Amino acid sequence: MPVHIEPLTYLAECNTFPDYIKLLTLCLAPLIAHLVSGTPPISYLADSRPKFVDTLCHYNPTSIMWRYAAIVDRRLRATKWTPNDLAATNALFWTTKGWNGDESMVISAAPYRVQTPQKTHVDIFSATMLKTLIVSLQGVSALYSIVGGLTGSIPDGGLAGLGLDTIFFPLAMIGLLRLCAATWLTEDFAYFYPAESLRGPVRHTSTVKADDIPLFVTTDDMDPWLTATPSTETSFRAPNSSLKSCAFRTFYLLVCMGLCVFPLIMTVPKSDVVGYYSVTSFLVGVFYSVCLSLSSFVYAFYFVRGKTTTTIIPCISSSWYRCYTILLMGSIVVIIAIAAVQTNQLPNGSYSSFPQAIQLDCKSRFNWWIVSPRTTFSGVMSLVPSNETGLEDNASGVLAVGVSNGTNISNQRYLLHNLTGYCVGQFDGM
Repeated sequence: MPVHIEPLTYLAECNTFPDYIKLLTLCLAPLIAHLVSGTPPISYLADSRPKFVDTLCHYNPTSIMWRYAAIVDRRLRATKWTPNDLAATNALFWTTKGWNGDESMVISAAPYRVQTPQKTHVDIFSATMLKTLIVSLQGVSALYSIVGGLTGSIPDGGLAGLGLDTIFFPLAMIGLLRLCAATWLTEDFAYFYPAESLRGPVRHTSTVKADDIPLFVTTDDMDPWLTATPSTETSFRAPNSSLKSCAFRTFYLLVCMGLCVFPLIMTVPKSDVVGYYSVTSFLVGVFYSVCLSLSSFVYAFYFVRGKTTTTIIPCISSSWYRCYTILLMGSIVVIIAIAAVQTNQLPNGSYSSFPQAIQLDCKSRFNWWIVSPRTTFSGVMSLVPSNETGLEDNASGVLAVGVSNGTNISNQRYLLHNLTGYCVGQFDGM
């Protein structure tokens, strides 16, 4: 299975500023939608604040996919599900000991909750549901394009020459995992930890022991931060003792492992053909292969051990995960930069990181068409007038007949430009 990667060359000389704005909009839309919708605001339960790299780890796709799985897993293990459970499950708690998404925070963080969801599930008419709808539509569109390109049902929809506008299509497809937890996603909650200067004299409670949150009761009878001692009862089964939880974790892991197939197809050609790739498409394939493979390995490691009691991936504060996140984000920037250099617009209006089959200047590029063999005819056509400079002396006009079911599509005469001949058919295995 030989692989040929086209050299990195500058192909975007014909792209204008509006073209780049359009390309970057199409490029960043799936990325921003996936990262922003998958990471809720931080709920601070300490005076300290996380470092930038600590916060950045939550925008790692591995962290987001883990959060979706952990929310569903917790709901399946719940013996009683209340709005308080929904709020604490969706929150990202920062405490004096770092991140904490454990199910014990349902009890420990209750005194600091100042806004509670009205329901035990997502409100249909809410910003969260709108985010789910946007992510889902992007994911379905990406899935349709990728599968269509692989099966050949979409002309020129292959993955070998991804342009800047499509490099995050696989990420959009990964965003469909949000549908698993869509029913129990919400941002209709708030937690407030008062500044030290606002607390006044305090006395620590002894009924509830929190390892990383200093629970207190102020001497002010009207203090709103802790009006009652929270209950210590838990309402969640252990992960490995819940059949529903085990079944879901198995399903989720298989889906994540199945998603690894798409980037492998992008980087590993069939055994009987040479795989042609641009630098952009090859790097995109490697990027998603590493991300999804590592994510699947981490999930398998924690799923088997029943470590799904936290909605924050357990290794989020480890040094290796921080380095992995930084490398991942750095790779995204590099891929965007390389794709911006390689992406050029084809005569049919689509974008590709492959060089054009016929090298034309920017002015005449969009007057020429290379007709796909999938149509009822093949060849090279042009709408360039006969008196246009740059044409060969032997250019001659032909009437476009038989183009579509034997009917004329135009009364204009098209020009043959330096055409030697063409073949009709397809390569084996393509």
